[in-house]
Amino acid sequence: MNTRITEVVTVLVLWGTFLLSLVLPIALGLSFILTGILFAVSSRARLDRITVILLLNITYWVFSGLLVGSIVPLDLLNPLFLNGDGRVLISYSPLFFFGAAVIQWSSVETLVKTIFHIALASLFFCIVWMVTGASFLSEGLAGNYVGFLTSHTGGGTFFGVLSVFLILFGHLSGNRFIHFIGWLMVIPMLASASREAMLAFLVVFVWYIVKMRNKRVMIGGVIALTVFALLTPLLLPHTWNRTANLFNADLIEDVVEQIDASRYYEPAVRNDSDKRGENLIGAQHNVLARVMFWTYALRRFSQSPIFGIGFGRYNDSSLELVGIEGFVYMAFGGKKIFSVGNAHNSYLHTLCETGLVGLALLLWLWSSIYFRLQAAVREYKDWKDMRSLMMAAQGMVVFALFSALTGHALAAPSLMLPLSIVVGVALAAQRSFAPLSRP
Repeated sequence: MNTRITEVVTVLVLWGTFLLSLVLPIALGLSFILTGILFAVSSRARLDRITVILLLNITYWVFSGLLVGSIVPLDLLNPLFLNGDGRVLISYSPLFFFGAAVIQWSSVETLVKTIFHIALASLFFCIVWMVTGASFLSEGLAGNYVGFLTSHTGGGTFFGVLSVFLILFGHLSGNRFIHFIGWLMVIPMLASASREAMLAFLVVFVWYIVKMRNKRVMIGGVIALTVFALLTPLLLPHTWNRTANLFNADLIEDVVEQIDASRYYEPAVRNDSDKRGENLIGAQHNVLARVMFWTYALRRFSQSPIFGIGFGRYNDSSLELVGIEGFVYMAFGGKKIFSVGNAHNSYLHTLCETGLVGLALLLWLWSSIYFRLQAAVREYKDWKDMRSLMMAAQGMVVFALFSALTGHALAAPSLMLPLSIVVGVALAAQRSFAPLSRP
């Protein structure tokens, strides 16, 4: 595959994700990806082992959906499906695209420059929002900065995962300006008020300290986080109050009551927030809604633990389950609803729809990616920029895997598209360059 094409895809998809609510830019990037995938398939290009594992996951998801009738073949081209349950296919598409690519070093430089420029744009529009309160940058909610993405969680995880990349790449490569801009990208992440992104960022921070075993790294990071903690209540009071609510003394009691109240919960149309609110018993709706969704997902998983109830069935209503309950009990009937609604936990969502088999395949994919990057970090220990790329990609994987505990992050384009691009470029670079073949 032509190196220039891979660079065009990198630029289009990353900027397209930054401008996700505008649709056209990301649609253009995805069209290039689709063309590249079709070319790789038609030319019988040799696929990376990671891509083969991804293909096994995708095949299982699609087969499961076709088997239970939650999708039909033409749904794979249906915009409603691709903007709902099918977003997971879009999210992983860059990883598939780069699975057969051989690149030049300019592709890595393009990746870093593009993320850096997007960070500058994110910071600029965040400052505009903080000064003016522009509603078009906050999904109509004055307290959440989302830029041109489609939700505060999407914005928070997008800004957060790019912050992780720039901080790690800048620190390891010795580029202080990139490192500094990476830390500044924490501001848009905080401004989004996404607690999911903030928690994942803190986990990456701890992971990196343990990995580096460097006191200067720990002290510098603690100082930076302390500064942000002190400034947040002054500059971003909504974010501060929203985070402080997690420590409400009544929340644990409400969670326990919510678990009991959710035993018979059945999903309706997920974007109907008023109907969802009727099922909640406390004031912390975001937390309690997750408890409700998790309870439902676990109940369905307990009914059909091996293969789940079927890909795409989590959102569907009036399910008709057939089989042996507690073993294989799949939803061969039900009202199809293409929606972005989910279990707000990628692992529970996967268990619900595709069972232990689906979760095993998913964990196989992500563990393979993580340890492949880890091996590359050791392999390129004497090539600073390449090692920096591999470890920055690894940090992004950690961010995503922990974001997946409180959201369906592993199927969210706002997080997965930039992550798939970075991991795809990193793996392609590893295939393309021997450890001592510096450009």
